[in-house]
Amino acid sequence: MRNLSTKTYKRRGVALMLVMITVLITGGMAIAYFGSRDNSILISQNVQKSTKARMTAESGVALAIAILETDFDWRTKHIEGVILDDFAFGDSRFSIKITDSDTKLPPNEESSTVELSIQSTVDGVNQEVLASAIVIPQDNKFDVDFSEFAVFAESEIKIQDFSTVKRWAASPGATTDKPVKLGTLSTRPLAIQSAQSLHSVEIHGPKDASSMLSSTRTEINNFSDTPKMLHAPIPDLKSATTLTQKSMTSMKSVKDNWQSRSTKSFTKSVMKNERPRQDLAIASGSYTLDKLQLTNGESMHISGDVELTIKYSFMIENADIILAEDATLTIFTESEVHIDSGYIGNANKSVQSWIDPSRIKLYSNKSNDWNVRGKSMIKGEIYAPKASYEMSEQSILCGRVAADEVYFSGASRVYYDQLLDQGGYANPDGILYNECGELVSELKQMNTLNREAIETLQNHYTSNENETNYWSGRNWKNTPTDRPNEVIYEFIAFGFDAREWESLACKQAQSHATTSIERRYD
Repeated sequence: MRNLSTKTYKRRGVALMLVMITVLITGGMAIAYFGSRDNSILISQNVQKSTKARMTAESGVALAIAILETDFDWRTKHIEGVILDDFAFGDSRFSIKITDSDTKLPPNEESSTVELSIQSTVDGVNQEVLASAIVIPQDNKFDVDFSEFAVFAESEIKIQDFSTVKRWAASPGATTDKPVKLGTLSTRPLAIQSAQSLHSVEIHGPKDASSMLSSTRTEINNFSDTPKMLHAPIPDLKSATTLTQKSMTSMKSVKDNWQSRSTKSFTKSVMKNERPRQDLAIASGSYTLDKLQLTNGESMHISGDVELTIKYSFMIENADIILAEDATLTIFTESEVHIDSGYIGNANKSVQSWIDPSRIKLYSNKSNDWNVRGKSMIKGEIYAPKASYEMSEQSILCGRVAADEVYFSGASRVYYDQLLDQGGYANPDGILYNECGELVSELKQMNTLNREAIETLQNHYTSNENETNYWSGRNWKNTPTDRPNEVIYEFIAFGFDAREWESLACKQAQSHATTSIERRYD
């Protein structure tokens, strides 16, 4: 018989190891699960409180916007920007703080663009909401420089070729509810001519203007009383400092420019008898210049509040005037103006980048010519009551212009910032007119845009005798507070760091455990 042999194998316990690993994993998951359930109630409570705090903060934003919409003097009646402190709202509380967006300080009488900070508290959970707001006052400002018009001319307006006049869509005040306005003091036929149909444009003219005042079929809105173009402001030359372009030169910039030039470029400029590119800098102050000529890529940088009076020559060719974020620029020119592919505005040269046009003002009282051509762009206000203003080719004006004659040709464009529209002469119910529809007597006696005189009249006609008792003596239910001001706002940031929920939950869990132990030993 054949002997059968069998092989034997050592049993290594692999199955037992797998079972043990499975048990460990399952046990770990169970411990983690029950551990997470231990503070889940506390976490959910904190989520609930945070949500409630967020809703309270958003209600605070709504209340802040409502205050800005009223005539309450929030610009001065605050404590370091705080207009409501620890205000009770049900079982929660919130505070409202306002900061001027330009100065980063508490608001003052000139503040219109602000930042809102609302901090709310619900059962120890805090929430903060940040928002930005632009306050557009009611149309009762004593506005006498025709800034309610995108284009205003005493004698004639011509819009030729493919030129257009539209609202500036990049402006926070852009709205389709208000039409863009053109105006003239001329009474003769065809004083306003346009090759394009003027959609969403409103035309204003004198009472005795011809029925054919405009070449378009747009209805003519007559002034209640015929205004007059006042002289542009007169600069105070007594305190002005005399400058030359050489004295404005930023030496560091010039040095950097020279170092960055190649020998070939430098030789080429010398052979062509061209001066090297310069970067100029002007800080706050009032200055006079015989001439301002920027060419060949030169840049002038403005910081602070700057006033320039130019006597004999104002020319910008392929050059820039750049304003810092907090800067303003006022130019008084006595010469002709020539801008060819030049730029005046903020650092971002895009038409989509907004800057308040009132920060840049160009004035003239001379009967001179303004020629803006090429790919020029000006983000500001132009007021030259005796001048002839002409824009051609692809030039752009983001703001408004008022002159004796205004001509547009080529593909030039005017983008009007509707934040500049404060009623003015175009509002027959505004403060410029009395009850009979006539201009107030003080305005008829004015000849110049005198800032102090205008502010005096503004205060006189807009003073509120009951301002000190604004919030008292009112029947809130039967007579709601008037909200004459328009406020445009958007949220900047809101939220509660989710990591703080876990931290707060752990603290409460530890506190709960400590309390339980103390009770056990008691």
